[in-house]
Amino acid sequence: MNAAPHDRPNTVPHPLPHHLARALLQAVLDQDFGSTPDHWHGGAPVTHFPSIDLAVAAFPASGPPRFANVLFSREHPQGVMAHIGPTAGAVQNIRFDRDVQDAKGNSIAWQAGRHWKQVVWQPLLTPHPAQGPTRFVAPYPASLLKLLVAVGVGLAMDRGLLDAWPDELEPMIVVSDNDATTACVALLHRLGLTHELNACLKRLGLATLQLNNTTAAGGWRNADGSGVGHIHMTAWDTVRLLWLLDAAAPPPPWLPCLPCLPCLPCLPVSTTLLTSATRAHLH
Repeated sequence: MNAAPHDRPNTVPHPLPHHLARALLQAVLDQDFGSTPDHWHGGAPVTHFPSIDLAVAAFPASGPPRFANVLFSREHPQGVMAHIGPTAGAVQNIRFDRDVQDAKGNSIAWQAGRHWKQVVWQPLLTPHPAQGPTRFVAPYPASLLKLLVAVGVGLAMDRGLLDAWPDELEPMIVVSDNDATTACVALLHRLGLTHELNACLKRLGLATLQLNNTTAAGGWRNADGSGVGHIHMTAWDTVRLLWLLDAAAPPPPWLPCLPCLPCLPCLPVSTTLLTSATRAHLH
């Protein structure tokens, strides 16, 4: 449950809330996703444990924020707890790799019989940061990418590049309309905001949120040269993006206490992503 901002104590989050992470880990294991029927194999259990990247954050009315991130894959079927520091910064013990396509735009890592040792993986973050030894292939975010597009539209509104919210924004978010998404992506290209959106997210510490290789015509799928391996949203950075968008959330402890950041007009630290009016509209 969210409390009003003025009700929150000004305390630092707990650095490693293992109790919450362990609860998340066990909750996923209890679902027995490894027994999920595979349509392509006549309903037999999936050959490999599915990739799951799960993160949560809670803002108690009394006490500091609580947060955790757990990750599962064929390489980590029992799950891994992400190490997150006391200021809710980037994950420290995971080395994220990007998903891959072949020359025809196929997502080859998930094909039947594909051994991941045969795949040439590339780091998600370049230059490669000092991350931990545990490799995790970041799953394609699918329709979650529409959140990034909506944030880009919000930046356009805050910068006065649009006179009104585009009609396509609501169907893109409310019913996950793909045609509306294409129109909004094309709009970001016309306004010259596609690269700036990525740069702004990176400056806000959300470097794994990336909307790459979309086209001026609004293309964002594999067939457009985008999609898998180009658009990324790790769970923890997505949670922190929602943290920034939540008007009732406490100030983001991973950001410096500065009056503004280079990617935005001068704003209080608690609203460094979008203005209050824009966040309210997106909400």
